[in-house]
Amino acid sequence: MAGTSCRSKKKVSEKLIEKTTVDKSSESISEKETVKSLAIEDQQTIPVPAADTGDPILDKKVNKEVDQILKKIKSRKTSGSNSSTVDYDEQKREININTTVGPTESKKQLEVKNDSLATTKNKLDQGTSETVRTVWPWWLWALLIGGSIVLLIRIYLKYGTPTNRIK
Repeated sequence: MAGTSCRSKKKVSEKLIEKTTVDKSSESISEKETVKSLAIEDQQTIPVPAADTGDPILDKKVNKEVDQILKKIKSRKTSGSNSSTVDYDEQKREININTTVGPTESKKQLEVKNDSLATTKNKLDQGTSETVRTVWPWWLWALLIGGSIVLLIRIYLKYGTPTNRIK
C-alpha cells in the first residue's frame, strides 16, 4: 500500500520573456497642380485733341508741331510670346498702345511625408511549478496502522467499556 502526501507547490524554473515589436509606417502624399492662363491682348487708344485757340493759323501750327513730336513715338518690344507696341496714327490723331501677354503655365508641387514609429514592449514572466509528492514506503504505513491498533487496544483494556467504569 503506497500513499502520497502533498506539499505546497514549489517553483521549479522561472523564465522571463521580453518581446519588443517595432512598427514603422511611412505615408507620402504628393499633389501636383498646374494652372494655365490664356493669352491676354490689350488695346488702348488715347485720342489727341486738335488745338482750338480761336485762331485757325495758330491752330494749324500747333497741330503740326504736336504731330511732329508724336510721330517720333514708335516702340516695339517682343519677348517670347509677349509683345508691346506704341505708335501714333497721324490721320486719326490717336496714340495706340497694344500689349500681348502670352499664355502662362504655373506649376505647384506639394509633397507631404509622414513617418511614424511605434515600439511595443511586452514582458511575460513564465514560471513552472510542480507539486512535490512524497511517497511513503509500505512498511511505514504498516508500522503506523499497527501502532494505532495497539494503542487503541491498550486504551480499551485500561478503561474498558462504559459499563465497566461504573463499578
